[in-house]
Amino acid sequence: VIERLSSRCAFNQLHADGARSGRGPVRLVKRSDPTSPPRFAFAIPRSVGNAVERNRIRRRIRAILTDLVVSNPRQVEGGDHLIRVTASIDHWSHDTLHTVMTELLAPVVALGEAE
Repeated sequence: VIERLSSRCAFNQLHADGARSGRGPVRLVKRSDPTSPPRFAFAIPRSVGNAVERNRIRRRIRAILTDLVVSNPRQVEGGDHLIRVTASIDHWSHDTLHTVMTELLAPVVALGEAE
């Protein structure tokens, strides 16, 4: 369901054109493209924890992303997304992480489109 972002060209475009946002230690860079499926990459540095902790964080976020895409595909915009975690979030509950990811991934609504 969730595709990986892996090409150097895609990362360069994301870095140049991406919109940045964040909540606490979770940061998101996204470049919307409604014609493509959502693709995700993760950046979790060693300063966050050992490999086990970093992989656990990645799995938790990936599970939430899968849940969001399956429950409401329009909730996650198509395009490229880079999720960066700058500090340990092991103490965050599933609900807290779900809320943060939902807020970060919410599509931007233009002023004329709001109902």
